Amino acid sequence: MALRKNGIDASAVIAFIVEKDGTTSEAQVVKTTDEEFGEAARQSILRRRYSPPKKGGQPVRIAVEEPLGFMIDR
Repeated sequence: MALRKNGIDASAVIAFIVEKDGTTSEAQVVKTTDEEFGEAARQSILRRRYSPPKKGGQPVRIAVEEPLGFMIDR
């Protein structure tokens, strides 16, 4: 990624749905400081699995916004 090579920090906020089975869907970049990082963050969210919340003992879908960041140690 060019960010690491160029020593650039980046951040993004990703909105997505956690499905009943813990997979994610409908990921969208809400805000980002770098287009390339925003897309990489979106793809990362789509590969994750979460523990969905439960209502009445049954898992339910939930909308989530998650901030992600990339920082270079200087």
